[in-house]
Amino acid sequence: KPTLAFFGGEFGIRLPSIIACLVTYGLIAWFGKRRLGPSSGIVAALVLATSLFFVAVGRMVLVDPILITCLTGAFLTFWESLVGDCRWRLASAALLGLAVLAKGPVACILFVAVLAYTYWRERELRAAFGGLAVWLLGTVIFAAVVAAWYGPAYLANHQVFIDEFLIEQNLQRFKGGDEAHAVPMPVGLIYYLPVVLIGMIPWSLFIPRAWPKRNIVGPEEPVRRYLATWALVVFALFTVSGTKLPHYVLPCFPPLALLLGHDLA
Repeated sequence: KPTLAFFGGEFGIRLPSIIACLVTYGLIAWFGKRRLGPSSGIVAALVLATSLFFVAVGRMVLVDPILITCLTGAFLTFWESLVGDCRWRLASAALLGLAVLAKGPVACILFVAVLAYTYWRERELRAAFGGLAVWLLGTVIFAAVVAAWYGPAYLANHQVFIDEFLIEQNLQRFKGGDEAHAVPMPVGLIYYLPVVLIGMIPWSLFIPRAWPKRNIVGPEEPVRRYLATWALVVFALFTVSGTKLPHYVLPCFPPLALLLGHDLA
């Protein structure tokens, strides 16, 4: 609304999506340079910025680009909290809260699933997951961000908010309650495969080469496995969802871009 009121017309209503995509490119470039190599971040940002579907959605009037920016920031800062200063986790909490405000609790499901698998897979990082004080403060920050809108929305609508928003618009849509966008199995199992392959052309052709291989030892392998987990969890969750739209899978594009950027660099 602020950009629409200030700029008016199509530009004003599309500007939030454009800004969100630009911020995502910046996050990718920053993280890639820090954790994958001097030129990996720039190449990764270029890969994402020239991926057909990501660029197209970045011009649309959707909340998904904002979700992607916040979720990308949450994942990247959480990795920083594991290998650097644990206080990065507070930024993760705030960004995850903003991701929930953007498009609902699905952001939490994705985040927790990636963290749980990373904790199980990366044994040498398990100690870095500690820090009770940081977790408690992060939880308070996350709850405060989410409550900034969920609280007033509940007070204004009471049970209607729970029934219509949390249950119907989130849980029921995941179970396939939105019949207009439901995709039956087994077609649903391959629905997002062409979305990713076509949506990232020509870079998607290099995904098999860029994907982490087993038994490869190197300083960058843990972060590459983390990125692969992130991409795979997003792809898998929306694959099993009963309701499907092409742009739902876009949160897996940033980690794929980082993997591709590192490989191509």
